[in-house]
Amino acid sequence: MDTIQAIQVPTILHAPLRAIAQPLIGETCTTELLGPVIRWGPTCVARAASKGIGLGIVAAGAGVKVPQILKLYSAKSAEGLSYAGYALESAASATFAAYSVALEFPFSTYGESVFIVAQNAIIMAMICYYRQQPALAGLTLLAFAVAAFGLFALVPAGILKTVQSVALVVGLVAKIPPIIAVAKAGNTGALSAVTVSAYFAGSCARIFTTLAEVNDPLVLTSFLLNGSLNLVLLAQVLYYWNVPMPGSKLDEKKKQ
Repeated sequence: MDTIQAIQVPTILHAPLRAIAQPLIGETCTTELLGPVIRWGPTCVARAASKGIGLGIVAAGAGVKVPQILKLYSAKSAEGLSYAGYALESAASATFAAYSVALEFPFSTYGESVFIVAQNAIIMAMICYYRQQPALAGLTLLAFAVAAFGLFALVPAGILKTVQSVALVVGLVAKIPPIIAVAKAGNTGALSAVTVSAYFAGSCARIFTTLAEVNDPLVLTSFLLNGSLNLVLLAQVLYYWNVPMPGSKLDEKKKQ
């Protein structure tokens, strides 16, 4: 028993870790987790794990669409990507972020939504550009800026709560165009396997952080349903893994 009680964070690390952990998990849990492991309770362990995972998702969200952006740039083609799907996803993500801010949820439970919206704006502009619609690309970026300002600065919290219930449906609908696009094309096109995998993993992690930190059945339902559709898209990516995009170098080699 004495050996187990001796297992704890080295004293020299207490000060810096307390400065980081206290604002996130509170004084009580910080003190508990800096003490012997045997005294750790499930509540504080779950809270610390949720914060760690949540902040990890936010950090990952800052670059989750970068592989997709790079693949688009490399392919110089938007085949397999749905402008409508990204527009719907962005609307749902922006609404969720504004809703979370209005209800004062911790940033660790929604922060990636802000980054996803910004990256989607870039992807949608690129889709327009590669489809020879440069004017629509500019309008897309302008629309994102105006919509974001409206949601965060002008729409009252009461209305946002109502809009979030609609955004739940919108978020689900947003997953359908990419699934249909891949099924019709018979290949993943410019769809990034890394991005899709990260989305599915993020959905699973968000279910945990929502249960631990956000007492909101609407948000939990959203992540459960989104996770299910992300799984379908991931299954498509795996199924069409070795199918080349028409006109690509790999496709030409297979024809030879």
